[in-house]
Amino acid sequence: MIFSAIIFYWEKGDVLVIDIDFLVNSIEKELINLRRKFHNHPETGWLELYTTAEIITYLKELGYEVKYKEDILNTEYRQGLPNIEDFEKAYKRAVDWGTEPQILEEVKVGMTGAAAILDTNKEGPITAFRFDIDAIGSEESNADSHRPVRENFRSINPQAVHSCGHDGHIAIGLGLAKLLKELSAKDKLKGKIILIFQPAEEGVRGGKAVAESGLLNDVDYFLSGHIGMNADDSNSIICGITGSLYTKKFDINITGEPSHAGGAPEKGKNALLAANNLISSLYSLNQHGKGMSRVNVGKMEAGTYRNLIPANAYLQMEIRGENDEVISYLDNKVKNILKGIEKIYDVNLELEVVGEAISMESDNELINIVKEAAQDIEDIGNIIDKKSMQGSEDASFLMDKVQKQDGKACYINFGTKLAAGHHQDNFDFDESVLARAVKLYLYSLKELGNIKVL
Repeated sequence: MIFSAIIFYWEKGDVLVIDIDFLVNSIEKELINLRRKFHNHPETGWLELYTTAEIITYLKELGYEVKYKEDILNTEYRQGLPNIEDFEKAYKRAVDWGTEPQILEEVKVGMTGAAAILDTNKEGPITAFRFDIDAIGSEESNADSHRPVRENFRSINPQAVHSCGHDGHIAIGLGLAKLLKELSAKDKLKGKIILIFQPAEEGVRGGKAVAESGLLNDVDYFLSGHIGMNADDSNSIICGITGSLYTKKFDINITGEPSHAGGAPEKGKNALLAANNLISSLYSLNQHGKGMSRVNVGKMEAGTYRNLIPANAYLQMEIRGENDEVISYLDNKVKNILKGIEKIYDVNLELEVVGEAISMESDNELINIVKEAAQDIEDIGNIIDKKSMQGSEDASFLMDKVQKQDGKACYINFGTKLAAGHHQDNFDFDESVLARAVKLYLYSLKELGNIKVL
């Protein structure tokens, strides 16, 4: 037998046989450490400066061809970009966290994320993976019962927390990158593999820019996934999501006229009143006979002080629909309601689309391949073929891009026990899912023909 610190294999005649389970288990501690490093340093969408720099550095040290900025993002399709003040704060924070300024200079505002390319120059499929990298814009729990507090990897950024598992997704992607390089060194790979670390999934703001970048041209197979979604036990897997909701995210600014509320109320144009009636009207849109629909206003800000007619209001809202007809109906209705509110209250309303996603439909052929791969993994006992997801994901744009060029795409849910639900301040997950996910991706590559393993 031949041993390596990173890879386990043996000779069988003239063939080098790889033990994938042993291979992944050998880096499980590193997977956990990577997850905890990124959990400790969370950044929200388009501000993932430290995160992107760390990913780029890790991939380059492995010897990958690394692409970023315009090579992975079509700038015309970016949505919900942060303002320059938030970027400058994020830049300073990344420097304080130890990021080299030289790397940060290359990661401009709204240009985060990276992709690693491994081209074997041998005939085989082109397979792409996508891992989202951003955090939620809220504060993490400080309770002693919260494991990141007890084990000292709680967020050090009071404006962000990895409460959706993207820290785990980054670790899975980097772990996969490391093992693929090991397999390549042993001449065990064919075709081309692309690993995409996508910014700004929260609010579905970054996927479309990646999909329209050209990075996915000629891709045969596309795989992505999420930990703990729709599968909250640690031995289960959903091999393919066959439906998710279309969605659009809107920011609405309402501008009226200020006036003294006691001395001249008739001269004011009340943006707060307009906003309140707008919200009431929007919540009347939750029904459609052709499919499920959702409307939510998640944030409103208005007014300055007690005795002044409010001249400004700001809303964040979203719509979701089961199909294109429902989302188009809601989109048109929202715009018509805004026009009516403008006329009734004599205010000006500006609507900006800051994020969107279409429905995901995993291909049966790829679902079956993932199912075959899952059957090779001992600690996956509950294999579910497919399931719908009553949420939204901008991986849908990447999947759609590959499918429209006759490729196959699949979105996987990796089961794991959760301490709390996604986006809650005390969210945490069973870290054994990291190794299971890497194993599943490697076994899937074997089934697809990218890995030559007996």
